[in-house]
Amino acid sequence: FAGPFVGASAWGRFSQKQTPVGLGATLAVRFGSLRLARLELTPPATKAATTKVMLADKPLQHRLETRDGRLAIVLAQPITLSAGQILKVIV
Repeated sequence: FAGPFVGASAWGRFSQKQTPVGLGATLAVRFGSLRLARLELTPPATKAATTKVMLADKPLQHRLETRDGRLAIVLAQPITLSAGQILKVIV
């Protein structure tokens, strides 16, 4: 799946791909800036043992929360994504 996202101060593209080993998702800001502290996804049926969250190929500290079949990735420190930046998540 890939589609646009629109926020109060930014827009861009969200994509996700299910693979045999888990779920990969990206949030790419194309215009503006987006402050992000939490991202919720529907996890794959079989969860991976580890989760990675990367910005500019650098790992971000985070914790996971689950509720009602949703997986919340809560960043240790909120970030601001600017145009051209891509957040990558592997679950």
